[in-house]
Amino acid sequence: MFSKYLKMLLIVLVLLSTCSLSSAQENDEAPVRSHKANEEFGKARVRVEKHIAAKEKKVAKALRRNALPEDLPPLTWGDLANQTGYNVRDQAPWKDLAPLWAEENMNEVIEAMFSVPMPINYFTFDFILESRLEANSDTIDYSVKLIPEDFMNYKRHPKVQELATKSSQWKDILSYLEKFAGRGYHNELWMEFDQHTGPLAPSVFVGAVDWLRTLLMPKGLRKSLRSSPSVEDAVELLEPWIAEFWSPFWFSMPWLRDTQVEVRRKLVELIEAGKNRFSLYQIGFWLARDTGTVRLVLEDESHYDNPGWFSDTAQWWASTKQLLHDLGWVWTDTNRPNLLDEYMPQLLAGISHFFLAINLMATGVTPKVGFEMYFDKTSVKEILDEDPKRKKKKLTPESIERPRPDIFLDVLVKLGLCSEEKRKAALDGGIGGTVSEGFKVTKMKVGNMKFRTRVITNHIKVTFEPGKPVEAKLYSAAQYAWTNQRGPKKKARLESTEEIRNEL
Repeated sequence: MFSKYLKMLLIVLVLLSTCSLSSAQENDEAPVRSHKANEEFGKARVRVEKHIAAKEKKVAKALRRNALPEDLPPLTWGDLANQTGYNVRDQAPWKDLAPLWAEENMNEVIEAMFSVPMPINYFTFDFILESRLEANSDTIDYSVKLIPEDFMNYKRHPKVQELATKSSQWKDILSYLEKFAGRGYHNELWMEFDQHTGPLAPSVFVGAVDWLRTLLMPKGLRKSLRSSPSVEDAVELLEPWIAEFWSPFWFSMPWLRDTQVEVRRKLVELIEAGKNRFSLYQIGFWLARDTGTVRLVLEDESHYDNPGWFSDTAQWWASTKQLLHDLGWVWTDTNRPNLLDEYMPQLLAGISHFFLAINLMATGVTPKVGFEMYFDKTSVKEILDEDPKRKKKKLTPESIERPRPDIFLDVLVKLGLCSEEKRKAALDGGIGGTVSEGFKVTKMKVGNMKFRTRVITNHIKVTFEPGKPVEAKLYSAAQYAWTNQRGPKKKARLESTEEIRNEL
């Protein structure tokens, strides 16, 4: 009998220890707070909710003011080309860029691109062709940009509805548009297509509006709370909102779906580790690749306070490298341990600024890193105008003469990342210019809807990945702007869908 009771006692003790272990594990996942601390955290959560609601409401009101008529023509890029007679292969400046691509690749991409629904708005809309600059690498990827004013009409587009029945990726895009049309959280949605997967399998890059970018910085969160939360509290406050702002894409692929909470918590920890040096420009989701990662595109604006870096690119890189290390990035290529130290000071020549592109998964930042190099004269002018005179003394005349895409492309050629032929094609395509400096502009007309188009180089991206060759890609943007619908007051100038179709 005693033995029986002893066994029962042992079972009870095992059960109690199991419950204690489970409770301890739960406590590891969420911070333990006192009753008073819980009350304060509850108040902080309410403040963040009110802050988000007020900011979103203001932007949404502006979107309603710019709302587009519901009867805009549901065009594809193919409709545009067919009805205007605009053959991108034969027109300048596209023909100037022809050396960037093999003809069969260009034909394939144009055919695929023509089936993609086309946004129509009061502003501009873009698509981008991505070209690898090294010799004998002619594949092309391409992207289409939507701005929030496009969302409502784009989700009604018959072609979007059709694609959503054929592709899980387009189904997720349609769900996103239905959720965020008219909402004030985002400033752009890029849909990116690989040449080999075609238009049915896009990835997406979603950009946050300014107020959201500010909130997702330590100083922005502290301002909204009027207090300084711990890193643990910041994680608890922001993680659910990051889930909301970039849904439904967290659920698009199994690996990311299963680890999404850990990824978002790592993202908030990364934001805190950055100590206000960067803002989160975009989050990218590979809807057709189950990698368990998201792409973070970060805008580091510290060069505005350090114009001397234009003359000392080694220091510019050293500061950027320290930021990457603070975020948890480690270069793991043991065969080329000093590769970035050798390349990056050279690659910062001639540019105005760059964005960082890193990949984040549940375990942290991965070793792959990209640098999106821009050639923007306005940005350089702002840096020099804001610079105190004591810092300007560090600048040489040569360093102030930026952007210099020719110098940057010379470096790419020297490092074997770009061929001479493609260097010339990139310069002929208008890299580093501005609208007022004579971009090659083509005027066109679809029915009574007039617009103009131009091709520019948006940026050049250089990517480093352990065990793989360094890669440079040119992003050539075709930008379209309607010239007879400049805002809500001119809605009357728009023809009805039926009239436009008749003319087409």
